[in-house]
Amino acid sequence: MVRYLKTFAIAALALAAPPAAAVIDYSVEVYTEAVLKSQPGLAAGQNQLEAAQAEERQVGLLTSPQLQSKVTAVNDRRPPLSLAPGYSSLTGNMIQASVSQQFSTGTMAKLTFDLQSVHFNNFRLALQTPGVDQEIHTFAPSFELNQPLWRGAMGRTIKHQRDLMGAQKSVQSSNLKIKTKEVKLGAELAYYRLAFARDRVEISQTTLTTAEKILAFVRSKQSQNLYERGDLLQAQALVESRRLELQEALSELRSAALAFNVARGVMSDQVTEIIASLRNMDVAADMPNVSVERQPELAMIRDQIEVAGSAMAVAEEQSLPSLNAFASYGLQSRFDDLAKTLRSTVDPYNPMLTVGIALDMPLDRDLVKSASEAARYRRAAAQNLLEDTTRTLSRAVTDLNIKRSEAIKVYAMAKSLEQVQDEKLKNEQRQYRNGRSTTYQLLMFSQDLAMAELGRVKAAYSVYVIDAQLRQFRE
Repeated sequence: MVRYLKTFAIAALALAAPPAAAVIDYSVEVYTEAVLKSQPGLAAGQNQLEAAQAEERQVGLLTSPQLQSKVTAVNDRRPPLSLAPGYSSLTGNMIQASVSQQFSTGTMAKLTFDLQSVHFNNFRLALQTPGVDQEIHTFAPSFELNQPLWRGAMGRTIKHQRDLMGAQKSVQSSNLKIKTKEVKLGAELAYYRLAFARDRVEISQTTLTTAEKILAFVRSKQSQNLYERGDLLQAQALVESRRLELQEALSELRSAALAFNVARGVMSDQVTEIIASLRNMDVAADMPNVSVERQPELAMIRDQIEVAGSAMAVAEEQSLPSLNAFASYGLQSRFDDLAKTLRSTVDPYNPMLTVGIALDMPLDRDLVKSASEAARYRRAAAQNLLEDTTRTLSRAVTDLNIKRSEAIKVYAMAKSLEQVQDEKLKNEQRQYRNGRSTTYQLLMFSQDLAMAELGRVKAAYSVYVIDAQLRQFRE
């Protein structure tokens, strides 16, 4: 069983890291970038952001030139003539084209060209007169202005729509930053988890080997009746304990390797890269600088408040009565010859002038206000959520700072203990060379040093986990 565990540990470490000749510098930064590139959720968030940006640009359609055209063919066959004047049938074509432009002030300008060509078959003015074919062409260009005086006055509708789309885009941007932040944190935690798991396996293998040497030493001495049976049982219990620790370390190594790979899109529990070892890494005593106010969670809620405010402004604007002043001026000509009709369009004796004012308003004002009330409630909810999230993040930062201070103290004590155990072992080695110590003592002190190193590595791992969480508050 012992040989099986040792062989399995060596195989696990060999699979988890390539030989020294093929060392790959796979830092936590390189691994995090690889994880970020393999996340379909982040790609989806980026697509949603690009969609929001495209929708924001669509607001420009409200103030961009618009072309409208309409072509109509008519074929009207009437019943037999019983009244005059009249005709037996009518055929014709109508072409209408216009270009309109809405300005940022809300003013709408429109230029229209209207051409009609109508052919009357068997047209007559009286029942007794013979019917003749008659063709009439009409051309009427016109220019129209429409100015909102109440709803949408001074371009308020366009401005509110632009603000709403911009705020919605900001929400998507903040949401993408939150997802990126979560992925980065998960990547760093997976990296340091694998680093600690590898170190733990190596140290557990060392402590098991030392425990086996202690057991062999006790057995040899018991055969000489120099040790009691209780010493042998204690040595056997030590081996079984270290064997259990190694098995737990191997299970955690496999789980950590699988999590490490899955995060970057690889379905395997074997990691071929060499990553940093916590046994050789020191811990920074300085507290990282963090800022709660700059967190994307708060930025997204602020953007949601802006969305609700813009939606409320849009709803309130739509609830206003529509009062528009309009005027149009046009020219017209009508002849039986198309060329003459077009040439005579500029005749100043045939103008068309229209002016007026239009009012459109709903009568149930309570129903109209419901939309703005809903937006107002959503904004109030977002404001309360902002305060609650700020408190939650502040508590999280305070808690992490306290945990880090305690973890630093634990790390310092573990490091000090390791130094003492190292000095103790070195002193015992000197005593052994002078014939004043035993092999058993050396083995026991080696065991103590290995366990002290494991304690220091575990304390360092705790600090690195906390620092990874605190680094997310620097975004």
